[in-house]
Parts: sequence; structure tokens; C-alpha cells
Amino acid sequence: MNSNVLSLPRLTLEHPLNRILRAKHEARDNNVSLYEVHWNADFWGLNLVLVFEKLGAEKKSKIVSLLSHSLIQEAYFIEKGAMLMMSKFAVEAKFAEERALFSIFAAEEAKHFLALKPFYIDSEQAGELNGFLSEMAKISSEASPRCAIYILQVILEGWGLWHYKALAAATTNECLKKIFEEIIHDEASHHGAGVMIGRHNENEFLHLPLQREISGYLKNLLRMIRIGPVRVFTALSSEVPSLSYEEIKGILIQLNSKEVVVSQLEIIARLIGQGPVPKIFIDSIQDLLVAPSVDEMASALEFLFQNKSSAVE
Repeated sequence: MNSNVLSLPRLTLEHPLNRILRAKHEARDNNVSLYEVHWNADFWGLNLVLVFEKLGAEKKSKIVSLLSHSLIQEAYFIEKGAMLMMSKFAVEAKFAEERALFSIFAAEEAKHFLALKPFYIDSEQAGELNGFLSEMAKISSEASPRCAIYILQVILEGWGLWHYKALAAATTNECLKKIFEEIIHDEASHHGAGVMIGRHNENEFLHLPLQREISGYLKNLLRMIRIGPVRVFTALSSEVPSLSYEEIKGILIQLNSKEVVVSQLEIIARLIGQGPVPKIFIDSIQDLLVAPSVDEMASALEFLFQNKSSAVE
């Protein structure tokens, strides 16, 4: 599942296949306005950020709109990619019942995708995907079957339950809230199936090549978490360019970022513990499960955005 697959084009509204699709999938009356904001500034803690509070109303609105839209984009592409992955797992299944289960999961991912589609109003170009989506695409297209099931179902589906619960609780759109609640209900069984498959195939996870493969992808995901709130800084930098190191550090403190990262790493550690990987494997990534200091996060974010600026120039 590379970026080209993530950007698989849509049919025109007039295409005859859409009539069949609408008959199979009950459409919702979403009443979505272009660039509608579905989460307010407080959701990201921006009400605590002095740099944000000093901005005018128009700039504040643009930042919150960018953040809101980025969450929709991420959820949309996750569910779009998951249709392919569950179908791939069905093809690779070793038993008929396993194939049937993954086929049901693929249909559920299609339902999620169709429910979110009206909320995503951008083009299908996936060139500007965030780091998490790019990593998910890489795992989906390059990882071995057992590694993909472990990373995508045990770790990321488990992470998604926590993430979608937060989105559902805070969204200002009641229709979107119901969609996320339905996704949470379905994803719980997807995650549970991944855990069960891993435990019933424990011997496979004792092989060092598979452990190294899983470790590589996990380390990439953990590094993304450890860097801090990249999404917030990306949106802020659109209206407040050239943030200094001290300003970045101040924002991290105001956002309580160290404690947030600690909490997120604890979630990942619990999810890793649900899988079949042996203790020696967990010990090999232990350093990355410890949250960095605020100074380390500030340095990493400063470096990241300096490089982005240089690339643009």
C-alpha cells in the first residue's frame, strides 16, 4: 500500500457503480460545509499557548481549521488503506474461517471509509501525507504477513481505539461522533483478532528475522511519538513562521507535552505486552519507551522545521 494506492482515485458521482454502492451503503445526511471545524482549539490545548492567543481571530481560525482537517485526512486515509490490508490478510489466510473473518473486517473498513468520505473534501493526492500515514503505507506494502498483522492490528488498531475515543468525545459534529463510535466498536474486534492470531502463532515470533523486522517498524513509530505534537507545530508554523527554540520549548511546556508523550508511550508499551513477542525483544526497544525531556523534544522539532523551511527554499 504505497502512496499511489492511498491516492486511488474516486469515481465521478454520476458513475453507475455509485448507484449500486449507495444501495448497499446507507448514506448519512452529513450536511458538511467546506472546511468545517469539527474540533475546537481547546482540544489541542491551544487555549494555553501564548503564541496562539496573541494571534488575530482570522489566523486562529485558519490554524484550528488546518488541525481539524488534518484529523479527518488521517482517519480517511487510514480507513481507505485498511480496506486493502484486510483484503490482503484474507488472501494470505491459512484457514477458511480466518479468510472469512478478514473478509468481514474488510467490509467493515469499507463502511468506515464511505462514512468518512463526505467529510474529506480535498483531492486524492497523497503527496502531503503526514509521517504516520507514510509509515503505515510502508508497513502495508513492505512488511511480511505476520509482521503486518502484529504492527497494524495489535499495535496500530489498539492505538486507534484510544485515538478514536478521544476524537469521538471531543468532536462538535454529532454525525461524526456517531461514525467514530461505530468505528471503535468494529476496531475492537479487529485488534482482538490480531492479538489472538499472534498468541496462537507464538513460535513464529521467536524467529530473529521477524523480531528484527517488527523492531524496525516499532522504533520508527516510537520516534514519531517521542518528537511531540508535530501536527500542532505544523499548523502553528503556517501562521507563525520561524519559531525560535525558546518559543518551541515554551509551547511544549504550555501544552504539557512531556506528560502527554509519557501517556502515549505507556499505551504503546501495554499494546506490545499484549502481543506474542518475548521479553528480550521488548528489552531491545526499552530506551525508546522512555519519554524524552522537553529540551530534547524542542531540539528535534526545531531541526524538523528548519529542514522543512530549507526544502521549500
